Amino acid sequence: MQYLDFIITLCVNINMLVSYKNDSIKQICQDFEHACKKFGEKIATRLFQRIGEIRAVENIMELKTFPAIECEAVEKANSVLYTVNLSDTQKLLFLPLKEDPLKNESLITEVELHEVLN
Repeated sequence: MQYLDFIITLCVNINMLVSYKNDSIKQICQDFEHACKKFGEKIATRLFQRIGEIRAVENIMELKTFPAIECEAVEKANSVLYTVNLSDTQKLLFLPLKEDPLKNESLITEVELHEVLN
């Protein structure tokens, strides 16, 4: 299966630290079958691909250099969140941890995954 090869390759080189807002998002992001049931195989595959890409880069600034990922900053309630593209209508929302994204995105090396937006 294609996604397993991708995950195995990325497990060797993990740079960005990823945590989860709650157990629900953690289960979706760590259990491919659960993600398939919730979103369908195409979106679940893209979700796992994006998580792998987030882990593979050193920081948010590097993640933003890949056009297909469409990493964007979103200001919400006096904080900055980020999204990455899963499909035309769905995005993965995550929060930078420890560093202020307004100061320097190259210092953001840890993120917390929040939800999949429709």
